[in-house]
Amino acid sequence: MDSSCKKNYCTHEVDAKKLFETYFSDHAPYSVIKESTINMLGAFYKAFSTGMVTGRTAIDFSAGHSFHHLFAMCDFVQEITVLKLNDGSLKELEKWKNKDPDAFDWAHTKDILQELKGHRFSSVPHTFIYISKHMATPTKQLNPQKGNFAYNRGDPPNSDGPKLEPVGWLTLDDTQQFIGGRSQPGNPSDQLFTGPLFQCADLEADSSIHSVVVLECDELEDEEENLKGKIGRILKWDPSKCDPADMLSLSKADIVINYVILELMSEDHGDYRRNLKKICNVIKPGGYFLSYSAINCSYFKVGEDKYHFLPCDESFYRKVISEEGFEIKHFVKFDRLMCTDAMDHEDGIFIIANKVKEP
Repeated sequence: MDSSCKKNYCTHEVDAKKLFETYFSDHAPYSVIKESTINMLGAFYKAFSTGMVTGRTAIDFSAGHSFHHLFAMCDFVQEITVLKLNDGSLKELEKWKNKDPDAFDWAHTKDILQELKGHRFSSVPHTFIYISKHMATPTKQLNPQKGNFAYNRGDPPNSDGPKLEPVGWLTLDDTQQFIGGRSQPGNPSDQLFTGPLFQCADLEADSSIHSVVVLECDELEDEEENLKGKIGRILKWDPSKCDPADMLSLSKADIVINYVILELMSEDHGDYRRNLKKICNVIKPGGYFLSYSAINCSYFKVGEDKYHFLPCDESFYRKVISEEGFEIKHFVKFDRLMCTDAMDHEDGIFIIANKVKEP
């Protein structure tokens, strides 16, 4: 398609609600969420949790109002600066950070990350029942107590009391009905519990269960507050007026992230090289460039609007990044799964490159 038929992300404001609903909402098709969120969170979490990427400071260049990938890395960095190219993206990110009730709900992305970490929490508005097993005296008696382990009568709730081994969790709705449960890793049962709290046949049949503890989703809320605390600055970058390095004496960072911004703002491959250089100028020697993008994509759609996306193949990415003084440490492709025409890419990609020299 002729590029004149497409809008330019830098000059045409994107409908934030439609963008979220199309690519990131929990109501989007699973094939879309798999590419936009699950693969991305998994790639970022693996990069940081395995030590492939390390550093104290990060600068994020991401399209739209997206920031969910930062959840996957916020435990491993101390300070994050976010640069956005348009006012709408800034507005939506500020609404989330300031707990505006109209902010988009990203709770499902935190759930996905918890699953990747091996945790079994959920951020849906339910109460969580944590099942524990008595290591010494098995019993069927259940005594739920919100916020604390509920011991059987006669067992003192202190450090000298019985040792409890977690065996799983289940979820309760407002009517005290179980709406599901899962085992901890290693437990042979995948779906443990269903039914009312004190009439659950599976619970009554399991003589190893000793007590339950009711938990709220505070851990997920703490994780969100943790990220908000680490995002120090949210700035607008106008590429036509200045380079990132010129913005408020922006210090060089250990880590810089490109989430399709280079592909959206660059008109051709020569423009991509120039913009990549601008971004790489704020990376410290020895630092890392992370890029999550797409192979040979020419557009992305938001509602009826179609936006320019610069097509780049694997050989171009490898060449242009290496020429900027980087050694590519990790290059992985994700198969296209999208069952919609929202994008026309061939594959998704995630790149980790280490800055070994100045170009």
